Amino acid sequence: MNDNGAMHGEDSDLSVLATASDANSAPVLVVSCTGKLRYANPGSWLVLHQWGTRVGARVPEPWASLVRTVCETARTEGRTLSAGHVSVHLLFVPDASRESVYIFGADITSRRQIEKDRLIKAHIYAQAHEAIVVTDDEFRTIDINPAYTRLTGYTEADALGEQPSFIVQARRDAALFAEISEALADGGSWQGEVWDRTKGGAQIAVRALISAVEFESTSVTHYLTFVTDISFRKEAEEQLRRMAHYDGLTGLPNRYLFEDYVHNAIAQARRTGEGFAIMVVDLDGFKRLNDTFGHRAGDRMLQHVSRQMAETVRTSDTVARYGGDEFVVLARDVATSDTAGIVARKILAAIATVLQIDGRDVSLTASIGIILYPANQTEIDPLLRKVDSAMRRIKHRGHNDYHFFSDAVREESEENFRIQNGLRQAISDGNLRVQYQPQIDITSGAVVGVEALARWTDPVFGNVPPSQFIPIAENSGLIHELGERVLFEACRQGRDWIDNHGIQIRVGVNVSVRQLRHRGFSDTVARILDTTGFPASSLELELTETVFIDDANEVLPTLNDLADMGVFLAVDDFGTRYASLMYIKLFPVHRLKIDQTFVKDLPDDASAAQIVTAIISLAKSLGCGIIAEGVETLEQMNFLSDKGCREIQGYLCSPPMEKESLGKILVSGCDVSSQ
Repeated sequence: MNDNGAMHGEDSDLSVLATASDANSAPVLVVSCTGKLRYANPGSWLVLHQWGTRVGARVPEPWASLVRTVCETARTEGRTLSAGHVSVHLLFVPDASRESVYIFGADITSRRQIEKDRLIKAHIYAQAHEAIVVTDDEFRTIDINPAYTRLTGYTEADALGEQPSFIVQARRDAALFAEISEALADGGSWQGEVWDRTKGGAQIAVRALISAVEFESTSVTHYLTFVTDISFRKEAEEQLRRMAHYDGLTGLPNRYLFEDYVHNAIAQARRTGEGFAIMVVDLDGFKRLNDTFGHRAGDRMLQHVSRQMAETVRTSDTVARYGGDEFVVLARDVATSDTAGIVARKILAAIATVLQIDGRDVSLTASIGIILYPANQTEIDPLLRKVDSAMRRIKHRGHNDYHFFSDAVREESEENFRIQNGLRQAISDGNLRVQYQPQIDITSGAVVGVEALARWTDPVFGNVPPSQFIPIAENSGLIHELGERVLFEACRQGRDWIDNHGIQIRVGVNVSVRQLRHRGFSDTVARILDTTGFPASSLELELTETVFIDDANEVLPTLNDLADMGVFLAVDDFGTRYASLMYIKLFPVHRLKIDQTFVKDLPDDASAAQIVTAIISLAKSLGCGIIAEGVETLEQMNFLSDKGCREIQGYLCSPPMEKESLGKILVSGCDVSSQ
């Protein structure tokens, strides 16, 4: 045996084989039927390496068994040996004497790779999540993958030879099919959204990518189409569209969709002259219902009202939820106020229908503002502002009624807008001032407190009464800046009286419900007290009764914070609204103020006398202080004193005064007995 393992001289056949195969790069081996390797040419190195053997040694299993089988059966066998990426096919051939087996090898790596690639591609095609359709040049189906069957329900038997449903659907839209054909002709591909139909007849939205295929030709022979189901995305888009344009609670159009409808109505009216009406419907007392029964009950009421309104108006009209407890109606083909009034009365009646909540019958009223078009020819934003001002006018006058926008409403709205701008400038420039009205102890005549009152004199409007600019400040949001300015000035002045005159008295400042609702109001009060150095125990914040019924749960934490600071809380204009005695009992109230509407008819009016007597008695039973405002005569003062009211405020002692004029009264008091 030579160095490379070949044997010479042992067997003439092997000698001939060795001579012929030493130069062959393919494997050539001879194994005896007993499994001993007799010969291996140099090209057999990979086989020897994989078998872990050499010439003269035995071949390993299962190759030795295969050799024995070939010897016994005299039948040629083939096997593939793989090493990494290399594959060799081995052919086992028995010799005539059945003493040995000749093994001839051939490198089949490339062929196996091709076969492997083909199998991988076939597997990908079969396992692809995306539906695939192969058609001929006339869109007749010649193959589909399982994903297409899962998507549409069509099997190969159903689909072969037929045009896919998405092509059939596209052909029905001449413009779409022309677009597809042109894109395939020009660029060889087209992609877009089309409708497909399942075997069961259901329509589904799909995205199709069609590519032209050319085989050994310059002309298209096939089309390969990838089909993706986008129904879920379409449903999500539709849901987003509904979320963007419809109210989630009531299902009505929202303000954005409503405004689109109004734009269209304006455009149509300009073309045809057809009139329409816009109505703003604001529910009366809805916040009270929410506070009494909870937000779930409030939601039920909003749903109830929306159904009643939608069923009341005509099918050509639109009801939308504009936000909160405010609805809007677009009533088409309405040319006169009489027709609009009929619609409004029907809506009021529909809203007033009873809904049972927690076993109780509950109903609401509404305030409706109306504007007619083209009687008021303008764009949508001014239209909506005008109709809103009409609604607010009826809201202030009363409830359960409707009001048309008119020149008077417009003039009032414009005047309020001018005053609002002037007030904003006055606050910014520091042109507001504070006057003080003394509060007197009847027995001693001493000044025990003052009420700080905002006053505004404008170079354009002159003296603007608080009854005019305070509501405007409330509605515009300027009340926060205005209230903070007045509170700061009052506390600063109170500190000045302490430091420079040795006088420490109670300073009362009116506080708006909107201020109390504002997050951080108690922090604002604390900051002002800290900045000015005015004692919290000398500050009295005056609240209206509506705080305790409309905003009770919302403002209670703020009121408790203020009381914890040592700030006193008074109920202003007590008895003029509808304060719940339960709230008065539970809230940190320190003083009740008897409103001047009761005081002015004392002592002659029996009803007024009984009410005032009852309020004084109530205050005593609750442990609250009591003060009467609007006292102008000795008779009024004496009646109050006899009933147990020890403090008064009014013109009997002094009108509101500038701080510079108040010094004498603060020092000497007020001798009301001489008035």
